[in-house]
Amino acid sequence: MQREMFWGGARGSAPRKLTEKQVAMMEPGQTFARARATDPWTSHAAARDLEASGRGSLQREAVLALVGAHPGETSAEIGSRAAPTHEVLMDRWLAARRLPELERAGLIRRGAVRECSQVRRPCLTWWPT
Repeated sequence: MQREMFWGGARGSAPRKLTEKQVAMMEPGQTFARARATDPWTSHAAARDLEASGRGSLQREAVLALVGAHPGETSAEIGSRAAPTHEVLMDRWLAARRLPELERAGLIRRGAVRECSQVRRPCLTWWPT
């Protein structure tokens, strides 16, 4: 079954259909969550479980929607905007982990560094592609 997904991209732009590759990366079971080779085995098990359970896909979809709705925000700002749901309880660290995965999939891009309104330090901003 082919799944079509659309998202608004930058604020005010027309909805954009995601490519097959981009839709596939949102499907449960994909291996996007990573653990470093030097991490303990528990980190590798957690990364596998995140993707096998489908939580990684749900988290990426939630983060992608927030970047589209609020372009140019930092991971802390994105995490602070997320309303808790039964599927995704988001904080700044969850957003910070999923943002590079979405970047590798070509769905978002890094922007300029600016002072974050949440942590009051210079932070990277994220934009829809």
